[in-house]
Amino acid sequence: MARALLTGEPQSGQEARIETFDGKVKIIRIWGAPVVDPNGKLTGAIAVAEDITSQFAAKQALRRAEEELRKLTQHQTRLREREKEAFARELHEGIGQLLSAALLQAASIRKETELSPGVALRCQAMEGILKEAMEAVRRLSSDLRPPLLDHFGLVEALEFLISETRKTRGITCSLSVLGKMPDTDDLRTLGLFRICQEAISRASHLKAAGITVSLREAIREKGPGIFVEVKDNGAALDPESDAASELAILVMRERATEMGGIFEVKTDPEQGTVASVWVPTPLRIP
Repeated sequence: MARALLTGEPQSGQEARIETFDGKVKIIRIWGAPVVDPNGKLTGAIAVAEDITSQFAAKQALRRAEEELRKLTQHQTRLREREKEAFARELHEGIGQLLSAALLQAASIRKETELSPGVALRCQAMEGILKEAMEAVRRLSSDLRPPLLDHFGLVEALEFLISETRKTRGITCSLSVLGKMPDTDDLRTLGLFRICQEAISRASHLKAAGITVSLREAIREKGPGIFVEVKDNGAALDPESDAASELAILVMRERATEMGGIFEVKTDPEQGTVASVWVPTPLRIP
């Protein structure tokens, strides 16, 4: 009401915390309007207060539930990443080495033992199968946890991902890196890689013929960060693909939120999808 008197303009939606005569705390929303005489002179003000204590409490409870759900989701994501890392290591060091040993044995038998032409051909075919199995294990292990990500960083891991996409899915795929990427922590490096991986997988399911991934440093109101954009020319969505696509977008958005980032997506039935994410980089301590 005081503001309405001072400004001479209606005021609405002001929230305030008050204490009643019996000591209870209430949350109220106040509307105020100036009162003027026929000559337009300000003579007073009218104020109306609404008790919104229950709505305020419900809103606070909802925020707490959302925060708890986000923390649970983050915990589950970390657990999944640890499980993927352990599984990838077991694939590479366990099954991969067993297949490699079997391949060496098969090659040794074929070269060092006198075999009939038919048996020799079968040994050679077995070697081919073992090589394909080793390649499948290597590809699966890399999808679960790219070793390049841990040893060399985001750019090199994305280059490998794009190369594999071209080779295994026959999609024209390119990577553009503008300038030098700022240093960041493992959480953001892995999160950005997973978002790109999800976006590329989604595009391939939508029959995209071309995918472009671009990275650059970008400064926003929150400070410096990394901006990643994935463009594709995927086809229009059918109902079944639409559900899977929406789930992929939800996963990418949640990953961006975990990193304190901003995720945006624009879809066009004729031109495809542009998915972008910006995440802040940790503060540099001199």
